[in-house]
Amino acid sequence: MEIFFFLKVLWRRMWIIAPISLLAMIATYLMYKNEPKVYKSSALMATGIINVEEGAGSWVQEYKVMNDFNNLIAQMTSRELMQSLVNDLVRHDLVSSEPFRRSADIAKYLSPAEIADIVRYLEQPISNDSTQLSKNSQEATMRNHVRNIAGVLGYTDQALLQHLLIERMKDTDYIRVEVTSENPRAVGFHR
Repeated sequence: MEIFFFLKVLWRRMWIIAPISLLAMIATYLMYKNEPKVYKSSALMATGIINVEEGAGSWVQEYKVMNDFNNLIAQMTSRELMQSLVNDLVRHDLVSSEPFRRSADIAKYLSPAEIADIVRYLEQPISNDSTQLSKNSQEATMRNHVRNIAGVLGYTDQALLQHLLIERMKDTDYIRVEVTSENPRAVGFHR
C-alpha cells in the first residue's frame, strides 16, 4: 500500500521530476561530448619470479621477490627502453600513411630528404658505445632531430611514462602493463 502512495506522489510531481531529469541528461551530454576519447590497452605478464624454495625463510623469499619485481619494473621503464619506444613511434609517424599524431611543423622545418635520413637513422640498431656516438657530428644531428620531432609529437620519455602503468598484481607472479592514448591504434602499437 505504501508503494502505491509513493507512486501517486511521484506522478503528481512529474512536472518537476521530468524537466530536472531531462536537464541533467542534457548537461551531462554537453559536458562529456567535447572530452577527448581515451583508449586503454592492458596486458598481464607472467614473470616467473615467484619460486618457492624449500628451506628458505619466507621473509627472505618475500624480500627477494619484492626486490626482483621492483627491478623488473625499473627495467621496463628505463631510459633506454623508453628511448627505443620514442624512436619507434617517431619512425612510425614519419613513414606511415596513418600516423598516430600529425604535425605540420615537421614538414615546415625538415625537407623530405632530411626526413628520409632520419628514418634511415632510426632503422639502424641502437649502439651502446656513447663515446663513438658523440664523436660523430652527423649522428648527433640526427639524435637532435629525433629529440625535436619527439617533442613536437609529444613522444618524450616523460610524456610516455605518464600514459604507462606497470604494477605487480597483488601477491601474484603477474605484472599488469596498461597504456592509454588518444589513438586506438597507438595503444596496441608494437614493432
